[in-house]
This record gives sequence, structure tokens and C-alpha cells, in this order.
Amino acid sequence: MNTGNNRARTAWWPVAVAALLLAGPAAGSAAADTAGARDTTGTPAAARPALTPAKLPAGNGTLLGALQPDTHTSWAYGMNFESDGEDDRITPLLLAKDSRDGRGWHKVKLAPFDGSSRINGAAAAPAGAKGVRDAWVVGDSDDSIGGVYTEHWDGKAWHMVTAPLPKAADYGGLLSVSEVSPLDVWAAGWADIVDSTTQDPDGSTQVESHFEALVEHWDGKAWRRVAVPHAAAFTPNTILALPGGKVWAGGYSDTDQPVVRAYDGHRWTVSALPKAGLYGEVYALGAAPDGTLWAAGRTLLDEEDRGHSLVLRRSGGVWRQVAVPATGGKLTGLAVTPGGVTVAGVTAGDEGPLVMRLTGKTWKDLGVPAEDYVEGLAYSAARGLVVAGGSVPPDANDPVPVVLIGS
Repeated sequence: MNTGNNRARTAWWPVAVAALLLAGPAAGSAAADTAGARDTTGTPAAARPALTPAKLPAGNGTLLGALQPDTHTSWAYGMNFESDGEDDRITPLLLAKDSRDGRGWHKVKLAPFDGSSRINGAAAAPAGAKGVRDAWVVGDSDDSIGGVYTEHWDGKAWHMVTAPLPKAADYGGLLSVSEVSPLDVWAAGWADIVDSTTQDPDGSTQVESHFEALVEHWDGKAWRRVAVPHAAAFTPNTILALPGGKVWAGGYSDTDQPVVRAYDGHRWTVSALPKAGLYGEVYALGAAPDGTLWAAGRTLLDEEDRGHSLVLRRSGGVWRQVAVPATGGKLTGLAVTPGGVTVAGVTAGDEGPLVMRLTGKTWKDLGVPAEDYVEGLAYSAARGLVVAGGSVPPDANDPVPVVLIGS
């Protein structure tokens, strides 16, 4: 299997959609937890919990994830596809709905930004009595700002804050953000580090480069890069910061193996994960109220496999693989839900969209419309399930955002 392009696909898959328009010691041991799981994903659609489409503002684009920052508010984020007839551009997109104001889903006015970026991740501090008091969105690097696009909500307005890239980086981005408090915010992604440049006789330039892990911390004043050992051997897709100072990052290695690393404020350790296949990645992390950690992603079972679902659970200091229906493919979203998790992605073979829920040891398909695709999701007891993605309408070339609502 040729895995050499895996990093570029992980970091820039949405940009490819837009182009239609345009290590330390192991922590704990590994084991498998595959016994007793029941698969009800083949049940008739009428028997499945309903996912209903929300009415969204008009416009082309796609959504990459969702967040519920307080008991009244839901967000879905991603990118607009804009064109002035000559140039095509990707711009940040944040949709919101507040159950108290009757406005429905609407576009949020962000800080002025003339560059190009997605919103790859969003996070908020625990909400106060007056709602969301502190939140962040993160995206990609852009030459116009000299670093990585991020925006900060201070309780009153959005403000753009540039996060630094390594000096040798050509470009990069933050794919995920997690907030413990306004003084403790973590983000993770990648930086493309230039190794050499060579001028060809025809005048073109050949650039040799490699990817490195990019982890940043906001202390209330500025984004600062956090050193990651063996950074070239790890590309993080997701980060999870917990009260008490523990930070978890999930992604994949330079040999295309799923990786979870943990940071205690002083050093990084590499978690031992069960061997699930030949290759794979971790795309999403979540924490349950009881301290159980969850991870979701993809495993490739052989050289021809396009990917099967990978779900891991950590309890008692050990990561174990959770049995998943064989129909499940690559998973890019995870939300902790009562009795387990709900995950989003595609079916095996990339044949269609997939949202399925694990409660106890039983998986249930939540029934995504076949014309949609899904990327991320969020859940709260107050607002239920919000699933973010997109759809390409009939006779159209460009996708439009999609939000699906469930219980």
C-alpha cells in the first residue's frame, strides 16, 4: 500500500474538495476489548433514531465539526467556498443557533480576515450564567497574517489572534483545539518544514519538506509553541486537555500507525495501543465524566483496504480496542454520549456516510441521508446531538453545509 500521501490527505482533504472550485516510553499495556458487542446497524431505517436536517443559511461550503458551548447554544464550523468570478477562496465559516432567540441557524460575524482558511476546530471554556464567556476557533496558516489563523471570543466579540509557526515552516495549521479555562487552551496540528530548495533550469523551484507535529498553548496572553519530541514522527489530528493538567493528542506516526501521546506539563509519553491493522490514524478524542477516554479513527486491515472503523477506550490506564461493525469505515468525529459514544465518518470502502452510536455493547446506525457526508459531531444532554458535514445538491458541482439534529 502506498501511504506516502497520507499526511497531505489528513491535513488538506477539505482543500481538495474546495479545488472543485478552485516519542517517549509507553504508558500502560495494550489489550483488545472485542467480546460481546452487538451490531444493529443493519436494522431498518424506520427503527433507527431520526437525524433531521436543520435549515441553514444559503451558501456553498462544508462543515468539519460541531460544538455545544453552553446549554442553549450549538455551533457548527468549517469553510465557505467563495468566488468573485476570477479567484476562488476558502473562508472561515461558523454557524450558530441559540434556543432562546428564535433566530434559527445563522452565520456568526467573525473578526475581519482577508486571507484564506478553514475553521478546523472550536472549543469553549465552561459557560457561566450569561452563556459563552470564552471560546476559540482555529484554522490554517496564511501569508497575510504571518502565521496560523485563530480567533478568540472574549464574551463580547471575536478577535483574530495569529499563532506562530516554526521559522522553517512553509505552511501549516491547527486541526483541533481544547479549552480548560481562559488561561489554559491547547491546540494541535502540523507544520510543513522546508528542508531544501533547488532552482531548476526552467526557472521553477523544487522544495523538499517534511511534516512535524505542531502543539500550541494559550496562557491568556499569547500562543506559544510547545516542544514535541521526535516531532517529525508524529502528526496530531486531535487534542484533548483535561482539568488537572493532563493533555492528550491523537494522530499517526511517520510509518502510518495510530498514535496517542500524553503530556503532563513536563514530558510527553507515547501510549501503548492495541495492534488493529497494518496502518491507521486517530482522528478524534473524548473524555467521559467517569474519566474514561475514547479515541476514534481508521485502521487498514490489508494493503488493499481503504479503511475500517477504529474505536479505542482507555480505562484503568490501558487502551483497549472496542469491537465495531464490519460495515464501519474511517471515523473522523466522536462525541461521548450516555452509556458510550457516538461516532461519525464513512462506511467501509467509502461507500456512504455513517453515524452510529454505542450504548453499552450495542451499536446502532442513526441513519444519515445517503446524499450527505459527515465529518464531526457534538452532544450535550440539553441540546442532544448535532452532526456537521455537507452535501452536493443534484446538478451542482459545489457542496453546501449540512447540519443534522438527533437525540
